[in-house]
Amino acid sequence: MSVSSLARWRNHALAVVLLACLALPQAVRAAASLAPFSATYRLHVDGWPDVTLHHRLTHDGGQWQSAMRASIAVAEGHELSRFRLAGDHLDALFYTSGYRLFGLGDDYRLSGRELDDLPDRQTALIVLARRAPAASCVGADSEPCTLRYLDHRGDTVTLDYRVTERGDTLASGHRFPSVRVDTWRPDKPDRHLLLRFTPELPGLLLGAEYRREGKVVSTLELISLDRDPAAHHSR
Repeated sequence: MSVSSLARWRNHALAVVLLACLALPQAVRAAASLAPFSATYRLHVDGWPDVTLHHRLTHDGGQWQSAMRASIAVAEGHELSRFRLAGDHLDALFYTSGYRLFGLGDDYRLSGRELDDLPDRQTALIVLARRAPAASCVGADSEPCTLRYLDHRGDTVTLDYRVTERGDTLASGHRFPSVRVDTWRPDKPDRHLLLRFTPELPGLLLGAEYRREGKVVSTLELISLDRDPAAHHSR
């Protein structure tokens, strides 16, 4: 595989790994309460070995922290954000990320000042998970909702989304109430990221699919869940 092909894979696969496709404005009311968790996912990208993705939401004092990391033999990526829960709002405070391919890559960071108007994508993922159970844009015939967030470089990204399904989902041996959200960028309508959330643990992914031109090119599966990561870490 050529260097240019590997670079294209990095831009696609790591973006999928770290769910770089979702956000909401900060000043939106959210319903579901936050709770810490530590989860492990299995990511399958067509044509590549499966990737293990670690996702952790923790609480320390007045701040929450969401972190994701993943790696395979030639590539790795991580993201971390800190935010504050102020009533029903999430205020993004800090974001950092890094991506490597064959040891080469870049690191990025956003300060609270840069996140005054829009959240980073880790914070936005949790905002969306809290909003989805009561979203009004439900079904294929509904007008989509519009979402905005800052990507790792601080550029504003706009997406559309709809809630496509509500019900129960079996994941990692447990049954959860769930909601599935279909997201896409208006300028790339043939690419869809479908995420399945549970209101029990906002931010946890019960599963995900990335589709391009109607074909599933990557999937995400929840394989383990710890609802009390602080206690587990202290043992």
